[in-house]
Parts: sequence; structure tokens; C-alpha cells
Amino acid sequence: MIESISQSSAYETPINLTQKMMALTIHIIREVALCKSALDKQLGTNKFQELVHEAFSIMGSFFAFDFFPYVGYIIDKTTGLHGRLEKTFRDLDLLYQKVIDDHLHIERHVKLGS
Repeated sequence: MIESISQSSAYETPINLTQKMMALTIHIIREVALCKSALDKQLGTNKFQELVHEAFSIMGSFFAFDFFPYVGYIIDKTTGLHGRLEKTFRDLDLLYQKVIDDHLHIERHVKLGS
């Protein structure tokens, strides 16, 4: 990240620190928490970034259900926000399940001596 910022400053181009920090965060998550090789096999780097950006976008959205519990659900369904929420978290659940399965698979091989 530092190298990227220094290269951009050498050319006097504007630097989007939000984008740089998000990329660094995603890189750290991929490397440490989610086992990069498992992610790359299952999804690819771009799909994971898209999921993270979509989740952040949805978390910052206005949900009518939060303010109008009886009719807000209908409004959220009509605007499509509820569908986006369901799809994104379904995709994230699948990702997490694949990562867990990969970790369990690796542990079984280590215990068996394979």
C-alpha cells in the first residue's frame, strides 16, 4: 500500500485513500482469515471484493423496516433492497461454508498423515 501511494505521489495524481484502505483490508482478510488459496479457487479475487463492497453498500442503506416495522417490509421488498440483502448474505454464507469446508478438509489430511 505504501509503495502504491508513493508511486501515485511521484506522478502527482490524486490518491483515493478510502479505496487503498479497503483494498488493504480485503487483502489482509483474504490472506489471514479466509485462506487465500481457498478463496481464489472458489471465487476469485474480484468476486470477493464485489461481495464486500455490496455488503458495505447495503449496510449503509436506508431500510424502511427499521423505522416502519409493519409496512417497511413491503417497501423494502418493492424497492428491491430486501432482495439485494438476501442475495448478498446468501453469497457470503456460501463463501464462509466453502472456507470452513476447506479448513476441515485440510485438518483431516493433517490428522491422517496424508
